[in-house]
Amino acid sequence: MNGGHDQATRNHGRPGQLWSAGLVAVGAALVIARRPDAITNPQFWAEDGKYWFADAYNHGAQALLQSYEGYLQTLPRLVAAAVSGLSLSRAALVFNVVGIAIQVAPRRVPHVAAFRARGPELGPRTGRPRLPSAAQL
Repeated sequence: MNGGHDQATRNHGRPGQLWSAGLVAVGAALVIARRPDAITNPQFWAEDGKYWFADAYNHGAQALLQSYEGYLQTLPRLVAAAVSGLSLSRAALVFNVVGIAIQVAPRRVPHVAAFRARGPELGPRTGRPRLPSAAQL
C-alpha cells in the first residue's frame, strides 16, 4: 500500500536532524544567557554600525564592493544591505541574531578529493584519520 516504505524508512534522517537542531537551540540559549542584552537591548558592535550599516545606508549596493582594511567583508555588508531600511535598534538586533547564528551553527568541513584516498593514515572512505585502538596504545 505504501510502496514498501514504512514510517521508519521515511523518517530515517530525522533523529539526527532533530538532535542537531536541539544542540543548536541549546547553544543559542547559552550564548543569549551570557549576554541577554544582545536581544533585549540590541546595539551595534565594533564595525557593524560605524562601517557596515552606515555604508549600506549611505551608499546602497555600491557598499558591497568597498573594501575594509584591504579585504572585502562580504557577509557583514550583505547583512547591512538587508537591514539598511530598518530602524537602528532592529538593524542591530538582526546583526546580533546573525552573529549568534554563526556562532552556534554546526560546522562541517567539506571533503576534499585528496583526503578521500585510502591510505594507512586515513580511515576507509571517510577521509578521517584513524584513531589507534586501545591495544595499539
